[in-house]
Amino acid sequence: MGPPNLVGQPGMPRPANRPRAPKLKFKPEEDALLIDLKEERRLTWKQISDFFPGRTSGTLQVRYCTKLKSKDVTWTEEMLNRLDKALRDYEDDRWRIVAAKVGHGFTPAACRIRALNLDPEEEGLEDDHDIEVDPIEVDDIEVQHGIEVHNAIEAQRALEARRAVEARH
Repeated sequence: MGPPNLVGQPGMPRPANRPRAPKLKFKPEEDALLIDLKEERRLTWKQISDFFPGRTSGTLQVRYCTKLKSKDVTWTEEMLNRLDKALRDYEDDRWRIVAAKVGHGFTPAACRIRALNLDPEEEGLEDDHDIEVDPIEVDDIEVQHGIEVHNAIEAQRALEARRAVEARH
């Protein structure tokens, strides 16, 4: 025996009208009723489905969880740290996969830095002489990552990529 049917009980809202055809979209008042029943009255999905003739508890749960459930999350320091670590792991994995697909001899770092050079105009860096790069840092990039830097655009992008990685660690 499940939870009691609360439709028609004192203090409870009126149930929604039965949809006229299958797969009808939810109306704003139905969304409001669903939120009220779940968040304010804390009813079970079975109890909530009693207020929505013609809709299953599964349909209501999917609607609530994917479209209506409050997205306001308070980010704790621990959650932020986990997010940061996940992003770093993703970035590392992403470039490992790219390097594997490019082929033998290309490191993840080399692929990442070279990818920054694919479309210089998109970044507004087409004018080489507008970019100032320390030649010592360029040499460091070439030695550290095994990448030959041919111009200021490549050097600037390589530097930016390196600094982004260092800032995360």
